[in-house]
Amino acid sequence: MTMPSLDTTLRLNAGFSLLTGAAAVVLGVVTDAPFGLAPWFLITLGLGLAIYGVQLAAGARDRDRLGAIGRFAIAADSLWVVGAAVVLLFFPDTLDGAGRVVLLVATVVVAELAITQYLGLRRLSASPAG
Repeated sequence: MTMPSLDTTLRLNAGFSLLTGAAAVVLGVVTDAPFGLAPWFLITLGLGLAIYGVQLAAGARDRDRLGAIGRFAIAADSLWVVGAAVVLLFFPDTLDGAGRVVLLVATVVVAELAITQYLGLRRLSASPAG
């Protein structure tokens, strides 16, 4: 099985971040307490995810800084996974049942993206041009 390149994985991460960010903003605007969270929190999280997505999309096109953007994305995604684990393990009542499921599913996707980005970064570093 061929792994996607780092720039492709960054673009996938950007798309996922933009879509989930937009969904979070919409849910924060149109619902009262989505997933047991205050609407302002979900809106803020959504805007942050959208900004992150834009950064990744722009970085994926910058061949000179691709390695640095890849390391940034791996670190940010790893922090998401650790933060989500802390919430789910130590503060599960912060979210309602649907919120815990959504956070878990999103975190699995983010972890897979981090792993794939790491593998893409290793391949980029091993290449003669990297």
